[in-house]
Amino acid sequence: MVIRMDGLYHIGIVVEDLDAAVVEMSCTLGLTWAPQRLSEGRFRIGDRVEQFPLRSVTSRSGPPYLHMVEAVPNSPWPMPDTPMIDHLAFWVDDLADVSAALADDGAPPIIMRDAVGAGPLGMVYHRSRTGIRIEIVDVARRPDFEGWIVEE
Repeated sequence: MVIRMDGLYHIGIVVEDLDAAVVEMSCTLGLTWAPQRLSEGRFRIGDRVEQFPLRSVTSRSGPPYLHMVEAVPNSPWPMPDTPMIDHLAFWVDDLADVSAALADDGAPPIIMRDAVGAGPLGMVYHRSRTGIRIEIVDVARRPDFEGWIVEE
């Protein structure tokens, strides 16, 4: 066992229209939301580095939290033909060790925040043998996340 289920902290969904999805999930699930974030992250995808504008929001209720990302064409977060769960995200104590263990278990890394040649920066996506995307996030980022979900 590489990851424990009690480390699951969010379920990621790619949506076409973030504002409309927030309204719908607020009404349907009774959720309230942290402020939306726009990030211009550098991501390593295989042997190339690309930058994508990501607009996202996370529910205040959780864990697991509902994390919605607005689709970005020609990125790792395109709009799927049918909306579905994009990834499961887990806190991990040692990002490099868990990433290596997942790769050894047949789930290679597919996306990571790029630290300009210094290895992953806080998060790595892996694809399992059955195609499930697993995001592992350094637990050192937890205080930032917890601060975000209580912002007004």
